[in-house]
This record gives sequence, structure tokens and C-alpha cells, in this order.
Amino acid sequence: MERAQQRAAIIRPLASLPLSSMPASPDGATSVEPVTGLGRIAIFPNEVVMVVLQQCSLHILSRVRLVNRAFDTMVQLLPDYDYVVNTVRGIMRRATPSYRDILSKLQVILTFRGLRYLLMSRTCEICGGNGESGAAAAASLRLAKVKVLCDKCNNKGSRSCTGLGSM
Repeated sequence: MERAQQRAAIIRPLASLPLSSMPASPDGATSVEPVTGLGRIAIFPNEVVMVVLQQCSLHILSRVRLVNRAFDTMVQLLPDYDYVVNTVRGIMRRATPSYRDILSKLQVILTFRGLRYLLMSRTCEICGGNGESGAAAAASLRLAKVKVLCDKCNNKGSRSCTGLGSM
């Protein structure tokens, strides 16, 4: 048990903030010391912190990374974080202004986990296929109703097939 605790202490960024209430300064205000490590969140296991971070939007994650190195490290450890951020950044660069507005709203609304699913899913949400000819024509994010569609379903002449008839 002691060896496992030592291993966890090595892996987890150190927290120097005590869990008790902060001491008051002579003028009556609470003293504000810089937080190192994860602060009061350090009482939770790493798995719980990661689950919480996965439920945050990219906007929140970018702000949390600015707190300190420990939070930056925890955010960087999210699965496929660099891929998701770089993909969203690339899409935003190439998008037309109206499409860019929609994407920026989605980026704030969707959780990291949901956005990761939309960007990494290779299964069409309508036909269940992976595209016509493997990875080269695999399903990709189409903003029909924020679904992952394969090229065949996206390019069909009948808009009712893709669920776009009501739009």
C-alpha cells in the first residue's frame, strides 16, 4: 500500500496548499497565496479529476490550463487532447464566417468528450457504415444536425435520408 501511495505521489503534481481554511492577514482579509499543484482538487483521485476535465468545454480547458503547470499537465493528459485542439483550430481557420460562428458556439457548448467523439468517430450515424472504401473515405463531421455522416449519406440526392428534410 505504501509503495502504491509513493508511486501516486510521484505521478501526481504536488499540492502545497493546506486543506484547512486559509489564515487571515492582520487587516482582516484572507491571505492569498499562490496555488501550486492542483490546490484543493488534489484530494480527489486523478481519475476523478480527469472525468471532470472531460466534461468541460475546450473554452474552459484553455482557461484552466492558464492556472498553473499542474493543471496544464492534467489537461494535456486528456486522451487525444492535441489532436482535438489542432483539428478544431484547423477547421476554424478554413471555415467561412457563418460556419465559423456555428463552430465557435459548438466549441463552447460541447464537452471535450463530446467534441472528441464527433471528431474521432468513424461510424456514420445514419447508415452505420465506415465509408465506401475504408479509411480514405471514412465518415467525418458534417454539420447537418451535428452528426457524423459518411460521404454516401451526406451526398445522397434525397435530403430525407440524412434527416435534413426538416431543416
